[in-house]
Amino acid sequence: MMSATVREIVVDQIDPSPYQPRRRFSDDTLRSLAENIREHGLVNPILCRPVADRFELVAGERRWRAFRVLAADDARFECIPATVRTLTDREAQIICLSENLQRDDLTKVEENEGKARWLDARMMADPEWLPWLRAMYARPRRGPQVDL
Repeated sequence: MMSATVREIVVDQIDPSPYQPRRRFSDDTLRSLAENIREHGLVNPILCRPVADRFELVAGERRWRAFRVLAADDARFECIPATVRTLTDREAQIICLSENLQRDDLTKVEENEGKARWLDARMMADPEWLPWLRAMYARPRRGPQVDL
C-alpha cells in the first residue's frame, strides 16, 4: 500500500498532469460542477503527487478546475482537499490514464491516444511484457519489422 495523506493545497500550487488525455473542458460543465461543489462541498479529494516545491495533479482535473473557478470569486475555495501520494512518473501516468479512460465524454481521438499511452505505460512498468513483445515481433511475417 502506498502511503498517502489528505491535506488542503492551494489550487495555484497544483499543475495539471502531462498525462491527461482530455484536451477540452466544457465551461458549462465546469460552472455546473463548481456550483454543485459550492452547494454540497467536495465529495472526494483530488489526487496529487509532490513535484519539487509544487504538486502535480494525477486525478480529479475537473474538480480542480471547478475549484479554480470558485476561488476566483470566493477565498473559501483557495485550497482544495487533496490526497497526496509519492508516485513515479509511470505510476502517475497509469493512474491518470486509467481514471480518465473510464469517462464517456472523451473524443474518439482522446480515447484512442489515451489507450495507446496507457498500454505503453503498462508495458514499460511490467518486465514480463517486453520478452512477449520481442517474441511476437520475432515471428516471420509480411510487412515492416519493428525493433524493440
